[in-house]
Amino acid sequence: WQSSISDPLCPLSALAFIMNNVCFLFFCKGTRLEIVGQYLFLGILRLPDLCTMGYYQDALNRMKLRYRAMIESPLTTLWEGWGIGSEGFGGGTYNHAWSGGPLTILSQYIAGIETLEPAFRMFRVAPHPAHLNFIRTQVPLSGGRRIVFEMDKSAHGGTMYLRVPEGTSAQVVLPAEFQRWSVNGEPKNERQLTLSAGEWHFEMSEK
Repeated sequence: WQSSISDPLCPLSALAFIMNNVCFLFFCKGTRLEIVGQYLFLGILRLPDLCTMGYYQDALNRMKLRYRAMIESPLTTLWEGWGIGSEGFGGGTYNHAWSGGPLTILSQYIAGIETLEPAFRMFRVAPHPAHLNFIRTQVPLSGGRRIVFEMDKSAHGGTMYLRVPEGTSAQVVLPAEFQRWSVNGEPKNERQLTLSAGEWHFEMSEK
């Protein structure tokens, strides 16, 4: 093979990718076997895997562990590799788009906002806050519209606020941590509701 090992057509590159996934599966089974020196891009791919399997807390823990250097750095950008300078991999930029992957993970899986129809005409809100007690996020849409979501969680209860923009509707799922909820003051028995455009306030409790 005459090209670079990073070439996706390189047999060694394909083998490395397979081994990365095999080791990740061992990690998920609790053996803690993991390739910690993997490319940042491959590391980001593990986050939706964890969330899809229901390991939301593990996904957050992984973000904090792998991005700690960037978070604690005086720089305000996300880097192409896990380290920079003498701790870098010998190249790359200090401001790289693919390093922002956790931002979409936090929005789609932790806040739980994902589109079900094009342009968010129908979208789902199914929060998985894990250890987080407070979430606030916005999703900008066309025409200056915005989905606005906020969640405040306490030991035995919590509240949520959702603004559903005009021209859209939302499927809202009661977080697994809670058993009961009311919507705009009206108790609901269903764990999933379809809501039209408007402002919605949720009160949640464990019992």
